[in-house]
Amino acid sequence: MCTVIPSYLKGSVSPNLDASANPVVQLRKGPHKLPDNGVEVEIVENEPQPDGRFHIEVRGTRRFEIVGETWEEDSYAVGNVRWLPHSNTSNAGSQTSSTSPVHPFSDEGPAEVQATADHASGGESASESAQMITDAATALEPLVVEWQALVVEGGWQRFSGQLGRCLADIGPMPHASDRSGAVERALWVGALINPLPGLGVAPEIRPGLLACTDDLEMLRIAERGLRESISFLTPSPTTVWLRHQLRRFKCFAAGGADPGQGPVMPEWISAALSRSWYFLLCGVALSLVAICVKASLESSTEVQVELEGKAVSDQQAGEL
Repeated sequence: MCTVIPSYLKGSVSPNLDASANPVVQLRKGPHKLPDNGVEVEIVENEPQPDGRFHIEVRGTRRFEIVGETWEEDSYAVGNVRWLPHSNTSNAGSQTSSTSPVHPFSDEGPAEVQATADHASGGESASESAQMITDAATALEPLVVEWQALVVEGGWQRFSGQLGRCLADIGPMPHASDRSGAVERALWVGALINPLPGLGVAPEIRPGLLACTDDLEMLRIAERGLRESISFLTPSPTTVWLRHQLRRFKCFAAGGADPGQGPVMPEWISAALSRSWYFLLCGVALSLVAICVKASLESSTEVQVELEGKAVSDQQAGEL
């Protein structure tokens, strides 16, 4: 049985919770409902607060699934959990999901369960699966690099240095030399693209990673999250062209060197400008015609007035 600390408590724990213990922390779906899966954490630092609580720094250890209903004790949710082992294949995952619950503080962890699954699956299939997992983990590296560049260059950070702060918290990308490292890399990607505070540029993949018991599927979840976020962050040709024109204007205003023509003008802008020039020329032509007609009418009116004045003068001279 474990104490489950909801995330809406904002990292504060009760003073009666032993700081040396490993409480269980979950991602929340809402202010009152706990999700079915979470992660055990190790408290690495805690700071007492004047109100009797603690601000804590934690490190994630094992994933779990809540078994049965939870209840409250001293304003904390309490319940029974079952540790989620890593599995090599989808079939292995379905088999391990039906095993009996493991005691929360048992020494038996994912590594022991995984070793049993490896032995049962056979050497050849295990080798093929391990290679697929390694390849999937390796494929995440260039995606992570591209994602980081898009976030920084696109100005998506909510405050200066947010991404660097996130990387300082979660550490460097784990090595994927084996299955365990590959799974750690998938979880690391989830922490990177869904940081706190959030960037708002990626789909939420952390609950899916926590609930997944298939190593390869975890890597696929991480890859899908990265690709969807990259698609969202990648600027359109119009944005790239407009940014370059803005850069040219700034260089011109500052008296600097022209950065060059840059990207080709998007077709829709070129077509719109062509139509605009056509309508502009038509408008100028019509304006010129109107001016000529107006000038002609004004000239005719002046001639008519002059003739009428001359006729009146001749009539007055005849009367005299």
